[in-house]
This record gives sequence, structure tokens and C-alpha cells, in this order.
Amino acid sequence: MLPKHVLLAILGALSVSEASVMHYDSPIANALARRQNRFASAATGQGDVVEDGQSPSATDDNNFINFCSGQTLTNGLQVQQGSCNGIVMGRIPGVDRMITSIIQNPQPGQTIQENETFDIVVNTQNLAAGSFTNPQETYYSAPQDLDGQGRIIGHTHVTVQDLGNNLTPQNPPSAQQFVFFKGINDQGNGQGILSATVTGGLPLAITAFAR
Repeated sequence: MLPKHVLLAILGALSVSEASVMHYDSPIANALARRQNRFASAATGQGDVVEDGQSPSATDDNNFINFCSGQTLTNGLQVQQGSCNGIVMGRIPGVDRMITSIIQNPQPGQTIQENETFDIVVNTQNLAAGSFTNPQETYYSAPQDLDGQGRIIGHTHVTVQDLGNNLTPQNPPSAQQFVFFKGINDQGNGQGILSATVTGGLPLAITAFAR
């Protein structure tokens, strides 16, 4: 048996929605920007209530419609060197519809042998799971949207990272190094339970440590 390693499983949620087309250099788009402007984008926030260390917000009288001008655009692609995405953020859920999640399997402290197939099971709340668009063409190409119950429409990912033989590491792991990554694109059981199978297991015995 290979030496045990401690691995960290990280859960992330991504919201997705269908892309729509609007040419932002057109008169129609500019009129839309003015109509939707609620003037907050023109304020620094440094008014009557200022907390210690509070920074002034960037401002723009036109809702930052040209924020990405002259920069490398995301344009539906996963640009490895970084990019600027001019798509609006979209709909934000109410405080009673914020996504929460917990990894149910494997359990903290559970040992899984090398090359042993196992499932990563996640219990989520307030995620309308099962929506997944083409990541090679529509990456962040549409605003976040909500379903009829006010839940974020999207999917989730699970990632397993090697923390070495340390249950209490002091340094965060590299975001580019992982031993397992998988998107969970289906609806699961329809009640918030989602799972990803690690077929063939991992090439080393692990002690599960979920965050």
C-alpha cells in the first residue's frame, strides 16, 4: 500500500443560463443602459456612512458598459491567460435562497484505498442543478439567472487536491494542481443530492478531509 495522503475536496457552484445577443455599441443598447441605470454606479459610496478602511467604489455614469474596451475579451472562451467579461452579472437570489452545500461522502477521516472506486456525494440547498452549457463556446457568456423558486440555475464541480501528510496545512494548495476534477451536470436525485463517481479510484490511499 502506498503511504496515506490527506486530500482536500473542494466544492464549487457555477451558474449558467442560455446566451442572448445584444450589440452594445448600438443606439438601442445605449438607451437600455440609461434606462436601467439606478445611479449607484456613479457613486463612490463614501457618503455619510464610512467604515474604517472602506475603499471608494469605481464609478461610471453608463453602468460600466465599456469596462472591457481595449482588453482581451472572454467571448465565451476559457482564456488561460485571463480575460475581461463584459456580460452583466445577472439575477442575484434573496438571502433565503443562497446556495449552501456539504460533502456527505467520503466522511472526514474516512480512509479510501488506492485504486478503489468511490462516489463523492454532495448535499446542496437552493441550487437548481442540471443546467450546463458548452464551456468551449459559452463560458460566462450569459448572465446568472434564477428559476421560478428564486434558486440559481447551474451546476457544480468537485475537486480533490493532495495536501500531503498534513491534516492542518498552513498554505493553500495550488488551484492548478489536483488529482481529480469533475463537473456534476445532472439534477441528481432532484432533492439536492448530487454525486460524482471516481472510477478506478486514486493512485494512492487517502484520508478524506472535506472543506
